[in-house]
Parts: sequence; C-alpha cells; structure tokens
Amino acid sequence: MKTPKPTSWVIIAYDVPNQPSKLRLRVWRELKKAGAVYPSLSFCILPNTTKTMKHALNLKNKVKEYGHVIVFKAKAVSEEDYNTIVNLFQVEREKQYKEILEECHEFLQEIESNITGQKLTDEEVEEMEESLEGLERWFERVKAIDWISVSPRRKEVEKALEKCKDALTDFAERAQARGAIHQPKEEKRRQ
Repeated sequence: MKTPKPTSWVIIAYDVPNQPSKLRLRVWRELKKAGAVYPSLSFCILPNTTKTMKHALNLKNKVKEYGHVIVFKAKAVSEEDYNTIVNLFQVEREKQYKEILEECHEFLQEIESNITGQKLTDEEVEEMEESLEGLERWFERVKAIDWISVSPRRKEVEKALEKCKDALTDFAERAQARGAIHQPKEEKRRQ
C-alpha cells in the first residue's frame, strides 16, 4: 500500500543547549527517525500579512536566481507555541528600541560636546540635523514592523527623540547667535 503524498508540512524549530551534546543528538535522532530532513536553508519567521507575503514572494524571485527558497504559511500548533513566537518578536523589537535609545543618548552627548567645545558652526548644525533625521527614519522603520503592542520602550524612544529635537533647536540657536547664518530645517519649514 502506497503512502499518500502530504499536502502540508510540519516545521519544527528548536533550540537546545550544545551541552550536554547528547540532548542535541537525541532530538536530532528522534526527528530523523520520524523522517525529518534538514535542508541547508536559513530560517526566519514573519507575521502572515498581505504586506509581508508580498515582500516574501518578491524576495523569493530574487533569491531563486542564486539559490533555493521555500515560502510556507504555517500556524502554531498550540497557544504556547504562538506565545513563544510572539515573544521572539517582542524581544527583537525591544532590542531595536534599546539601540535607538542608545543612539539618542550619543546624539545628546555629541550636542553637549559641541557646545562645550564651542563647535557652534553651520556645518555642525547640519551634521546633527542629518543624524537626527536618520534616527527618526530608523524609529519609523522599527515602528512599522512592531505589530505586537505598544512597547514601553517605544514611548521612551518617542520622548528621547523629542529631547534630541529640543537639544538640536537649542544648539542651532546658539550657533546662530554666534554668527552662523544657518536655520534648522525644522524652523525653515515653519517659516
């Protein structure tokens, strides 16, 4: 009797410690015994939305030129599995927000250093404006993929960016008072 061809697949993502190695080997043997294959493919998870599916299919067409790619739609088997996946996304977003906060802190330190060092020039103001615009673009990209919830760290970043804007305005005003003819882009837009 012939075994029917499967129409769907079970994907098992696991992470067990390297030590003791017998645990990793035991899991591998159990899965191989069940008929598992280990393709040499990188693995990632995206939420199944119209936007991410479109992105995945576009990327698939590009990757096919150079290698192999498989796109699956899958559901977690249990609520625990679902929560584990959501937690992975939360941890990643928190990490990204933390990185932006660190960059905001460095931005404020650089403004302070410029003021202390009397580097109140048009060029310094423009450089700081570009840095702030980069931080804002980065924050917008992270917010766009933060589909889970509004993180408390996200609110911290919003406040930090406001503080950066205020510091930049103060810095630009000091530079103008010192004789630079530059106005911050934000003020130019208001006029």
